[in-house]
Amino acid sequence: MALRVLVKGAVNLPAMDRGGTSDPYAKLIYSGKTFQTKTIKKALNPTWNESFEFTVKAPVPGDAALLIRVYDKDFIGKDELIGKVDLLLKEIKKQGYNIDGKYPLVDEDGKPTSGSISLAVQFDDPEREFGEDEADGAEGATEDGNEDEDDEDVEMDDEEDGGGETTTADGGRRRGRSRRRHAAAARKATRRKQRRDDMVTKFPDKELDFQVRVHIIEARRLVSKFQPLDPVVSVFVGNQSRQSRVVQDTDQPYWDEMFFFELKMKPVDIFDQMMRIHVDHSRTFRKNARIGLFELDLGTIYIEDDHAFVHKWLLLTNPAIASQDAKGFLKVSLVVLGPGDPAVQLPQLVMDDQVDIESNLLRPTGAQLQQGVLQVKVFRAEDVPRMDVGFFSGLKSLFTRRKEEIDLVDPYVEISFAGKKARTDYHKENANPEFNQKINLGIRVPSMCERIRVRIIDRDSGLGAINRDDIVGTRYIPLSHISVPGDEGFLPHFGPAYVNLYGAPRKFDITDEYDYLNEGKMEGAAYRGRVLLEIGTTIGPMKGTEPVETLTSDEMVQVVPFLRRRKFVVHAVFFGASMVSEKDGVVEFELSVGNYGNQLDGAAMLQPSTTQALTPTYNGNYYYYMSWNERKPCCRITCQWEDVTHRLEALSVLANTCGRLASGIKRVKELLDFEASAKQCASAVIQVLNVLLDDLAPQNTIQPPDRKSHTTTKLDLKLYEVRKAVMSAVIREATELRDNATDVGEALEKCDELLSRLKALVYEAQNSFPDIVIWMLSSKKRIAFVRIPAYKLLFSKRALARGNLCGECVTVNLKYHGKKGESAKSPQLPAQLRVKMWLGLAEDESDWNKSHELGSIAVFAETYENQSKMPLIGWKDAVGRPNWTGSLGKVSMPREAFKEPDGWTWGGAWDAVPPHSYSGNRDSDIDSFQDDIFEYQMRAPGVNWARSESTFGDVGGNINKEIENLENIEAPPNWQWIDSEWGVDINRAVDEEGWEYTVDDILSGYNPSERVYHLTRRRRWLRSRQKTTKDEKEAEKAQMKAFEMWEYARVFRAEAKYHFKARTFDMARRRRWIRKLVAGPSAGPAHFEFEHKKDIYIESPRMSLVFDQPYSYELRAYVYQARGIRSGDESGMSDAYCRVSFQHRSLQTRVISETVMPTWDETLVFDNLHLCEDPRQMLKNPPEVVVEIFDKDTIVGMNRKFFES
Repeated sequence: MALRVLVKGAVNLPAMDRGGTSDPYAKLIYSGKTFQTKTIKKALNPTWNESFEFTVKAPVPGDAALLIRVYDKDFIGKDELIGKVDLLLKEIKKQGYNIDGKYPLVDEDGKPTSGSISLAVQFDDPEREFGEDEADGAEGATEDGNEDEDDEDVEMDDEEDGGGETTTADGGRRRGRSRRRHAAAARKATRRKQRRDDMVTKFPDKELDFQVRVHIIEARRLVSKFQPLDPVVSVFVGNQSRQSRVVQDTDQPYWDEMFFFELKMKPVDIFDQMMRIHVDHSRTFRKNARIGLFELDLGTIYIEDDHAFVHKWLLLTNPAIASQDAKGFLKVSLVVLGPGDPAVQLPQLVMDDQVDIESNLLRPTGAQLQQGVLQVKVFRAEDVPRMDVGFFSGLKSLFTRRKEEIDLVDPYVEISFAGKKARTDYHKENANPEFNQKINLGIRVPSMCERIRVRIIDRDSGLGAINRDDIVGTRYIPLSHISVPGDEGFLPHFGPAYVNLYGAPRKFDITDEYDYLNEGKMEGAAYRGRVLLEIGTTIGPMKGTEPVETLTSDEMVQVVPFLRRRKFVVHAVFFGASMVSEKDGVVEFELSVGNYGNQLDGAAMLQPSTTQALTPTYNGNYYYYMSWNERKPCCRITCQWEDVTHRLEALSVLANTCGRLASGIKRVKELLDFEASAKQCASAVIQVLNVLLDDLAPQNTIQPPDRKSHTTTKLDLKLYEVRKAVMSAVIREATELRDNATDVGEALEKCDELLSRLKALVYEAQNSFPDIVIWMLSSKKRIAFVRIPAYKLLFSKRALARGNLCGECVTVNLKYHGKKGESAKSPQLPAQLRVKMWLGLAEDESDWNKSHELGSIAVFAETYENQSKMPLIGWKDAVGRPNWTGSLGKVSMPREAFKEPDGWTWGGAWDAVPPHSYSGNRDSDIDSFQDDIFEYQMRAPGVNWARSESTFGDVGGNINKEIENLENIEAPPNWQWIDSEWGVDINRAVDEEGWEYTVDDILSGYNPSERVYHLTRRRRWLRSRQKTTKDEKEAEKAQMKAFEMWEYARVFRAEAKYHFKARTFDMARRRRWIRKLVAGPSAGPAHFEFEHKKDIYIESPRMSLVFDQPYSYELRAYVYQARGIRSGDESGMSDAYCRVSFQHRSLQTRVISETVMPTWDETLVFDNLHLCEDPRQMLKNPPEVVVEIFDKDTIVGMNRKFFES
């Protein structure tokens, strides 16, 4: 029917003009008809990107050819031929009716030239299109869903027949249904034709202006032999064409691109004009790149309401393949506007798999979707958090006289897919319910929906606004992870396996500002329970199947082998915490996996899963850090989960293989950038391929599922087959590339393609092991977190199957949970950790113990001696808390109450030691330091601040009466002031004068906005100083000894900030005592028990990795220049400075005023960096250096951050 040609461009054309250039254009000739591209002046590598269409009549002669001629445009005389190429149509047919490539040009005598032309040609052969297999034609499009009531009986019959496949043996009934379907289809076609004729007659019979709008949105479930896919969409209307951008390495691309076509034709012709939408694989230098296409005439669009198809899905087919199987789905909006038609306002996109997209499907005539049933067996749930507010439960207990502990949650499970959903029965007050129900959802196969949504919901039956079911947690299961489309693929299968849910941290309030995290639309920050599921798919109608059924006893028994648990251990050593945002309260870090280690919710056994609660230390420049010195806090969690190590190890093998291949490719590209010799680059490429082939060798790569060692599922077996098939192809192509490659650039391109194919395998839907989560806590509130997948930390005896972070000291950046953490406009780093982690079976824990070559694990019992200052008496027994307590001061822990745990013995006597936060002077080992001091003012109610006197103290409100004004403060010995005077710090949440306000600095926090009831305010003053001579540490040790290990505060409270020198208003002090524990051969988990409020309180001993002597390092950061930074001032310029942070230290450059291209040309020296890490680990995983660029604002507000790396 048609021959469509896209002329992309040409390269290396011979120069035909004296100036060494040409003015090329291309001419296309077929069957006497000629098209010509535009002329590109003075170019040897022109780009045209123009499309043309020739009409092809049957029969097609055997010598029929498309002639391409490239000419040089001469304005005087005849145009010169640059080169030519002829494409026989029969050769195009042999290559699958679609060709896309680069074709060399020959001159008039047939001799090769230096040039070549890039073409994409599609040949719609009329002899093939109207052959036996295509008798139905493809001119129309069928829309799923009912257009009017007359078609309802047809749709009903389709449901019963299973989409055209009749299961009944009654021939008469079958013929009756067939007749009804055809009669209804005929009525529908007649109505559409009548509407079409009516539309045509409303226009005059002359050429008019029409506009066609095509909105290409996204595609799903694309099926092609090319993997990975780089999809691109081409739209043809008449002799015009448009092409989308290429989306790489995905079968679910997203474009959101709008194309416009302007046509001037008679209405009768415009309605018959065809629109063709092609989806192709963009690796166009190979044949058969077509994925699928869809065709319809513009009249079909125009007769719709508003002359548009809005947010419709197109079922793509490939006419080059005999079968009419779906090759994917494309979401579009199509609009045709004639004279006087109002513009259609397209609705906002809804990116949700749960809308009924299958009823919005347009499919070619003859293409069918099979009916099927998605079966989801819901066995049980675990660890469902409390959702109901305890207040209502308390009222209920008053009337029912129930005093036993109950689970304040009434959960049920909801399954949603393709706009359909069903739910299990709810279980009242049960955090670990057993549902044992099967949910059946009718679907179309193949389905364009990508995700199955699994939700646990809490049923509410309260009063008023509280009577609303609450989402506990949501998990999406991608269909592409549990099925493979195409003839060689398999239908969705999953489990039996647990699905872990994540969402908002638990608060147990009536309202929760982070509830939206439970909807699964953003990264969940906290573990919210898990559900045991099994998913299967059957082909056929859902007739006679109940949406929800009770599982049989046999189905319940089959899941029992999957419930076996094994003991796992998680370890973490915290080497450092820097750039800590929380500076006004005590900070601790919590390690958890599932509910194990969770200290705030009380849902699991207490374990040593938190670091000591400390006040962050100011680093002398901008940030705060945790001063753990040579005693690095350790956390250890014992937990029990299903043994899915075979799945996690396979995931690690693939991830590590991809990581090593990516690193090798990066090294080769660096060699090319540094213009290394061809021999060096070729050798590096061969080395990369040898490493890849070694990683994919049978003894190193993924192993087949072992049913004796692990309980395997059908998906395990299918996924192994898919992975092995891809890896076998990669081995074959990598071997061929290694043996035959001649060009480094082409070899790298092929390596990138192999890497993309391997990356597409790095997923595991049945990973039932929860992520490991590290939380930063402040005053028992969750501030920031990081989630680490378990497979990255899992220990394996096979090196390639070991997680890439297992036993490695790495830098981890925490993030805020919720919208604050997802904000791209103002990214914030709440803390940066340097941590070493390990996860493995308890039987492999010896590997962790052997990994500490420089430090030694020490276990200590810990308690604090507390004293209060009494008038005229001095320091005596504590008031308001016991004399001996833990660090938070809540539970009485006298030294004599500590009993040796089973299998453990004391390794010495009790000893008073410096507190965790002591690191000597804050300015030790630093050559420059920024001092800070707070100015405080207090007033009586109704009194103006102007009448208030200023006092000076520290951030904790401890007033130093010796300081009457800032000018009297002298620099410490061996230091001198850099700044000429003190300056107010406005780079905080303060008003324009630097003040922050509160009612009382002990009972409440500070606010930047002043209120009438505020009685206290403060502001921070800064001044930098520089060391004149090197200081010694012996003075620090002597100073601490003189203080007798006491630390002081104004009053006892959990959030109190302690210091080491007594001040006038200090009324509380404490001293830390420890006693070493030694594990015996039969030692179990160590813990101590204390009586507390008629109950037993369990305390775990503190674990630390102790180093005898840290290593000294020096870092030099040369900061030269920045370009193109955003303007921060009204003048269009910025006052830019750069801050560099490394571990617990940070330095900054000078400020360059009024510029967007500052040149600092400074070297920032971080000397005397005392770090306790093994230098070999530092070399392998060096700590991150954070570089930030700010605009200095000296008038109002805080300094604006432009850049962070």
